[in-house]
Amino acid sequence: MTDVAIVGAGAEGQAVASWLKQAGRLGTIVDADAHALETASKAHPTVTVASTLSRALDQSTIRQVIITQRQDKAAEAAAQSIAAGRDTVLVEGHGVTPQRMSALQAQAQEAGVLFSIRPALAQPAAPDYFVHPSAVVDDPCQIGAGTRIWHFTHVMGNTTLGEGCNLGQNVFIGGGVKLGNNVKIQNNVSVYTGVECEDDVFLGPSMVFTNVINPRSHVNRKNEYKRTLLQQGSSVGANATIVCGVTLGRYAFIGAGSVVTHDVPDFGLVYGVPARLKGHICHCGVKLDFLKPVGTGPEDITCDSCGTVYHKDERGHVTLTHQPTAH
Repeated sequence: MTDVAIVGAGAEGQAVASWLKQAGRLGTIVDADAHALETASKAHPTVTVASTLSRALDQSTIRQVIITQRQDKAAEAAAQSIAAGRDTVLVEGHGVTPQRMSALQAQAQEAGVLFSIRPALAQPAAPDYFVHPSAVVDDPCQIGAGTRIWHFTHVMGNTTLGEGCNLGQNVFIGGGVKLGNNVKIQNNVSVYTGVECEDDVFLGPSMVFTNVINPRSHVNRKNEYKRTLLQQGSSVGANATIVCGVTLGRYAFIGAGSVVTHDVPDFGLVYGVPARLKGHICHCGVKLDFLKPVGTGPEDITCDSCGTVYHKDERGHVTLTHQPTAH
């Protein structure tokens, strides 16, 4: 691989670093801004950072130099690079006169090296999500369109946040966590590594997750994190605790202050300490009043609020059988 040096600070240096990363040609960054250096280092662990052009040219591995400096500095750096026998790319739009460009081309031809002028790289498009200035989002992180991340929230790297999510104040999202679309997290919630929330999950204020069954300060149990799955549409009330390793079924509803230690079925309504199944609830959030006790035969019921039809079998399992078409 040809090592490459980027000379110049600011957003253009960052853009060139991103382009080189995509092209698989990243080598050395010179005098780039801190963000460009960080991008380069993460993209290519063997990246070398030189503080000056002359120091970069002293490195025999560097065969191409990309100049992103402005005006006379750009022309001077290009001339030095060509004189040192390096292929040189000058990013256009930095105020170098046509006469100086012609002189550089003649110099390169005489030196037997390549010299080219590249249009300024387009700056990255503005993100289609919102992050409050007080929040911290670590790289890499995938954030869907329309998601909002509010005050003092910390999203660690290697996380996936779907579209239309809302993370309230003082929320923590651990590394590797996956959130589906339209997940709503209220203030003061920590979603630790091992938790996965599918679409339309609601987490009430100050509810609690865990990810280790038997924590000890002096015992490292990072390899023992339990998976906790919140399936589509499930809701967890304020101050409830979800002990790790459980699954909350589709549209399950956890009452405020409950402690959940076992799986919750689809459409299950649970509350208490420990939480017990107290009934079933519609996907719209209204309680379903089944009449027959479990084991006395199947039963169908229609939600009084939205008209959705549910079936309960003899074992007490509830399924949605018909949902009216929205008008």
